[in-house]
Amino acid sequence: MSLLGTLRNRILDKTAGERGWAYAQTSGLGDYQGGIPSIHSVCSDYVGNFNGQNPLYLRHQSNCRWWVSGLQPGLWDMDNFCVTAPFLGFDPPGNPIPDNNEALTRGLVRTNPNRTRVNLPVFWSELRDIPRALKGWGRALTSRPSFSGGRNLTRIPRAAASRYLEWEFFLKPFISDMEALLDWTAEVDKRLKTIDRLDSVSGQTFGVDTYEDIVRSGPWSDYASPAYGEGRGVSSYTETTRRQWVTTQWKPAAPLPVDKASRRKLAERLVFGLDISLHTLWEGFPWTWLTDWFVNFGDFVELGRNTIPVTHGGSCVMLETRVSRVDCVPQLNGGETLSLVVPPWYSIQKERAVLGDASPIPEFNIPFLNGRQWSILGSLAVVKNGL
Repeated sequence: MSLLGTLRNRILDKTAGERGWAYAQTSGLGDYQGGIPSIHSVCSDYVGNFNGQNPLYLRHQSNCRWWVSGLQPGLWDMDNFCVTAPFLGFDPPGNPIPDNNEALTRGLVRTNPNRTRVNLPVFWSELRDIPRALKGWGRALTSRPSFSGGRNLTRIPRAAASRYLEWEFFLKPFISDMEALLDWTAEVDKRLKTIDRLDSVSGQTFGVDTYEDIVRSGPWSDYASPAYGEGRGVSSYTETTRRQWVTTQWKPAAPLPVDKASRRKLAERLVFGLDISLHTLWEGFPWTWLTDWFVNFGDFVELGRNTIPVTHGGSCVMLETRVSRVDCVPQLNGGETLSLVVPPWYSIQKERAVLGDASPIPEFNIPFLNGRQWSILGSLAVVKNGL
């Protein structure tokens, strides 16, 4: 993919405030000047392609940890003393970051104008399971365990696992679908606005988050300042946050209905999946949810919905990483005073990858199982083995 524009690299270094001082209370120590707070920035981008999508690398860093003021009897009286440190590094992510292909797949699925809010045909087919699930829940709530011979007690793990699976796969989706059905008009109105924007000259650009992660490290204990004889400490944590999102532009590949009544009917078909498609069949098959943990085939089935023929382009994947020190708490002895002004001592990094009109490809992976997924697998094992 060729880029229209010229690569530009920039570096900026500047001071961010005053040093401050620590004043000696006893002879022989002298005065101690704080460090120079500074900000360092690096930017790599493209110029000359104002209306297009451009790669980007951006990093901002500050080296000021805090300004400290307070009295340490017999040693120092500090006044806005600036404590500096090397720029913060990023902790490893707690969960794997989706690669560009996986992120693009998620972004296209969640912004596709053809996406459903409630797959109504599947919803109707699953209604027959709701009475059975409610009956099981009612029996579990009204029955009392028997301690004679322990027979009923041995059934408790299996009953609890069954109720959990029913909640995850029947009741919780049922409640979500009912909320959408009860708010039918609002859901259709939102999709109608999307169709109107989609029909503009430039189409419609959508953005959606595809990954979020927070990692906290610590607590760390540091001296309040590097002044001679400084014995007071500060406890703090390092917090690294990551956020990834995808933007893409959708355009209709065929003329859309002109009159309002036809557009509203189109919006209803989109929101509630009223067109039978491969996606409808896929959602109706059992165990497809487990397949999608390992192969994202279901995403491509959903992308294949073509109630509105559309094309996408101008896709970009952005990853933002931030790290900072948080919850800085002074650790004092009797008779000491200490206050901290904590500026944003941080490192921020942003990276944009331009994917254009690229189409994602299916991926097979061994998933990082979260707590919910482990609970589902554990409940399946209990129910299957009759534990």
